[in-house]
Amino acid sequence: MKIICPNCRESYIFDLDSINIEPISKAVIETRDFLKGEIDQINNVINICDSDTMNSINQLKNIKSNTESVIEKMDDCISVLNDIYDTFKDIKQNKIPKDNFERYNVRGTWKSFVADTLFNKQYENGDIYNDILIKAAILGEDGVFWSHSSNFHLEPFEFMKLKLIFELKEENKIPKNFRFEGEKDYEIKNFKPGISFDIQKGDIGGTIAKTKKSFIFGIFNSKVDYSLNGKKGKQNLELCHKIVEELKDNLVSKNY
Repeated sequence: MKIICPNCRESYIFDLDSINIEPISKAVIETRDFLKGEIDQINNVINICDSDTMNSINQLKNIKSNTESVIEKMDDCISVLNDIYDTFKDIKQNKIPKDNFERYNVRGTWKSFVADTLFNKQYENGDIYNDILIKAAILGEDGVFWSHSSNFHLEPFEFMKLKLIFELKEENKIPKNFRFEGEKDYEIKNFKPGISFDIQKGDIGGTIAKTKKSFIFGIFNSKVDYSLNGKKGKQNLELCHKIVEELKDNLVSKNY
């Protein structure tokens, strides 16, 4: 986080995970109170001085004016520090949610497509889905990630096998045991040649869809909750398939 000092206009970068604002704010308040005490002493001196010391008094008045200006700017700093401190407390108490990129650890240029259309989905009718999947990714046809959640891993030879499956024209030729993310024995379901298919192994399953230039992956766990308008349900193949297919259709319409 970058903070600009209202006094010197210098900018400072703060690490949200390590900084403790409270003692900083306390130190600024103590310094401000000390300066106010100095002003009180200056006022006492001014009140007891006679005309022979007017030159000194004028100098003291200038010092007083400058000090009051500094205190005013310090008050602004204290206000900013208190706002930051309150914000930190809100973040720690999860009052301010993390954005979808950070929440789902999504990386890559196309991360908004993964975070905002696969993990979450908002429809025009007001329906809002959250936590639909446990992991997701978009890969180019060359196997390079466009975007992915950090927990998604696919071996190069697995990707090559995947491409060969999409080239098959007949369902009876697809392999009975599909290897995915290092795990064997995934069952392939709902095979649509060149378009999409589902995979399932125990509680873990997913949908893989193909566009002209990319492959879309959505993976769910039937033991994990998703929410629809705040109401909980268990992640499932039907919802996973629906979300991945919708993104596929969207990208195809954009010539991807």
